[in-house]
Amino acid sequence: MSFVRTSLVSSILPLAVLGGLSGLLLVDRTESIGVWLLEENHPVELLSSLGALLAAVVSFTVLRRPHVTSGLARGFFVVFGAAMFFLAMEEISWGQQFLDFSTPEPWRARNRQDELTLHNYDFRGVEFLEIYPLTFAIGGLVGVVLGATNVLPQEISPPVWMWPWFGVIAAHSGVDLLHEFVIPSTRLDDLVNDLDEASEMLVAFSALTFVIAKRRPTLAHRSEPSRGRRALGISRR
Repeated sequence: MSFVRTSLVSSILPLAVLGGLSGLLLVDRTESIGVWLLEENHPVELLSSLGALLAAVVSFTVLRRPHVTSGLARGFFVVFGAAMFFLAMEEISWGQQFLDFSTPEPWRARNRQDELTLHNYDFRGVEFLEIYPLTFAIGGLVGVVLGATNVLPQEISPPVWMWPWFGVIAAHSGVDLLHEFVIPSTRLDDLVNDLDEASEMLVAFSALTFVIAKRRPTLAHRSEPSRGRRALGISRR
């Protein structure tokens, strides 16, 4: 698949996910379907957990690939895999819903969903749920730029064609975070909040896409730095 076609497909997928779910929520006849898909322990959340778990597994298998040789790359994929495993478990509340154990009262008082999870915990008015997708997306965008300019080793830099994934996640989570401080509550803001689970799913599957690309260098395009510089409008000095 050509660089341009790969970029196009990469642009469409995250927009299609958020756009499709938004459409379901905004139309009266289909709103109940959208709500059902986004509820706890329903398809979107379960897919998020599955995507993150697969990303963790693939991240650890990258360590055995012959092109991953530096200590930096090996350390990165160990940490990344551990983070994805943590995220996968967070999505299913560490099995709390399936094993039916209660949340300690001090934690329950600060958790938005009364669960033993960190991503719904209230840190002085700001929930980790609103921070980690934005942090992930900004890290991805920075990684794309640094990789395209050869500042970051290609072993660990995201492919340039993944920037739409990070951009969509950053846009959604950025608006979600701004609501806490600036944006008044509106129907649009309610929609953004409703799509939190979808944003988490995009994080999981963008992570999975990233580690698959790093496991198979041909997917990341070995000639990508020069193409990436052109795509980002960066010239070699």
